[in-house]
Amino acid sequence: MALRGAGDVPYRGLASFEREDAPWFFGGEQVIQRLFEFDLGVGLPLIVAGPSGSGKSSLLRAGLMAQFTGPVALFVPTATPATDFAAVVAGLPASAGSEPRYVIVDQFEAVFTRCPDEEQRQAFISAVGELAETATLILALRADFYDQALRYPVLAAALQARQVVLGPMTADQVRRAIVEPARRAHLEVEDGLGELLLRDLDPGKANAGQAGAPERAAHEPGALPLLSHALLSTWEHSSTGAITVADYLASGGISDAITRTAEGVFGGLSVDQQQMARRLFLRLVHVADDAPPTRSAVRLTELTSLGGQDTEELLGRFVDERLITVDADTVQITHDALLNAWPRLRSWIDSGQDDLRTRRRITEAARIWQENDRDSSALPRGLQLAIFADWNADPGNRDSLGPLAGGFINAAIAEEQTRERAERHRARRLRRLVGALTVLVVVVAGLAAISPDGKILAAAGADHTVSLWNIADPDRPIPLGKPLTGPASTVYSVAFSPDGLILAAGSADDTVRLWNLADPLAPRALATLRGPAGYVESVAFSPSGRVLAAGSADKTVRLWNIADPSRPAALGRPLTGPSNIVTSATFSPNGQTLAAGSQDDKVWLWNVAVPAKAAPQGTLTGATDWSTRSPSARTARRWRQEAARTASWCGTCRSCSRALR
Repeated sequence: MALRGAGDVPYRGLASFEREDAPWFFGGEQVIQRLFEFDLGVGLPLIVAGPSGSGKSSLLRAGLMAQFTGPVALFVPTATPATDFAAVVAGLPASAGSEPRYVIVDQFEAVFTRCPDEEQRQAFISAVGELAETATLILALRADFYDQALRYPVLAAALQARQVVLGPMTADQVRRAIVEPARRAHLEVEDGLGELLLRDLDPGKANAGQAGAPERAAHEPGALPLLSHALLSTWEHSSTGAITVADYLASGGISDAITRTAEGVFGGLSVDQQQMARRLFLRLVHVADDAPPTRSAVRLTELTSLGGQDTEELLGRFVDERLITVDADTVQITHDALLNAWPRLRSWIDSGQDDLRTRRRITEAARIWQENDRDSSALPRGLQLAIFADWNADPGNRDSLGPLAGGFINAAIAEEQTRERAERHRARRLRRLVGALTVLVVVVAGLAAISPDGKILAAAGADHTVSLWNIADPDRPIPLGKPLTGPASTVYSVAFSPDGLILAAGSADDTVRLWNLADPLAPRALATLRGPAGYVESVAFSPSGRVLAAGSADKTVRLWNIADPSRPAALGRPLTGPSNIVTSATFSPNGQTLAAGSQDDKVWLWNVAVPAKAAPQGTLTGATDWSTRSPSARTARRWRQEAARTASWCGTCRSCSRALR
């Protein structure tokens, strides 16, 4: 193979064209002209939409950015897009005179795959909409993320009014993309090679570019990266001043060039290196519950922890073949096309989707734990911890985690062991308490809850009241004032707010009542929540204490905003789905998921990151009787396989489990 300078490389393979590659970029001229036909002034963002592999990144970077004369910034969404976007915009120079400022957000769909925080996502999208009022905003969006984008008003409006769809290129455009870069590199293109490439690209495998044939798409959607890689591989196989049909066939052609390149690297590895390569590539893949797999940007320091110098050497081999891209501090697969074009990688992804989803959840939870200064309240419990611990027990899985996520799992397991020892001790103390209160419990035949600080016990039942005891010394429980009254029927459930200052009680009179317990000796009635059309079987506070959930016999769960508990406000419509009485409800530790157990033998899950717009997340099945309490970590292990597919969280209602021991 002839040696050439880097500046003579006419094709970019799987990599996108960058702004400096503009002289080598051909075939997108008509689309660029269409973009400039839009008013590129301020207002709504302009969105370039198309399938993966349609050339969006190259079009915006080499085709559009190169023609801008004013200040321009390029941004790709990160795990914290709002924060990082603000920094990019702050660094954008002021324009001179009437010269506009331009901001391009490439791979906009990454905001849905890389950012796990809905608040960050909403803040970023709002910032994009606001910046569009003072600068020209152009976004590149993968077409298979339309449904996610349409959930946000500013994006929906832009898709309706200011959208350019990037479809397949025509035969003439493909010819330019083949011939013109070679001509610029002073290479000849053998007669017949262009037509052979068009036939291999053509969806109909016939009449590609024939004279008089109607103009139509010259390739399948997403095929451009395969063409570009085949051209690069053909050029690398050439040894003269021309690229030939023989060179193209030697590269494996459009259908096999990527496979041959990837398998060439993989086949040259030792058995241990091949195992490390599998872990490496799966670490660079993001698998979500409601979207196809995508590549993921990972910090280089996280990958080197897999094997130190060995990992860097392995990375280098795939980087040399442009299958993986490394910049200053991140690593990613060069293009999403590789995820489907390399059969071995596709099989790894297909066989390991559950593991990939679990790893993503661990990584996201570890990030939240880190952001909360590693507070123990952000560690997983119950079923979630059981799933994470079982997954982490596999050495291959454990090795794929970065230092932060590995430390997160270890801290969670240690915290659970500490908690179990403390609860065994508390259980022994509470058994003595239960003995002292046996007569009273038999009379009221009700339920109980313990305040977060463990000093107050609330018990309620058929006498329509809630009684309070000081149990700071469980051997000597002391009644706290008179029983709380107000409910007109049996009280079925009680719960303390996370700060212990508010007590909620659900009753068979179809209401939820709130009391202020700032002074437990003189509780003060705050409000009565109405709406359920049946007995209120369960009440639960969110971890923030700002949202209250109530499950009832009318087969629904209702949510209220109780930021001001004296003036509660209903949040959205009742949550429906259960086909029988809802007997229990609880929030995840981060407050973003609500779980409800029903007499239909299912646990129902909702995303309540935005409580007024709660969205169903599926169900957990497997129970053969009413779901009335959250599972312990041990019981949870029996559900782990299905939960790994359907649940992002399931916790343990600690107060109820203590009180009902």
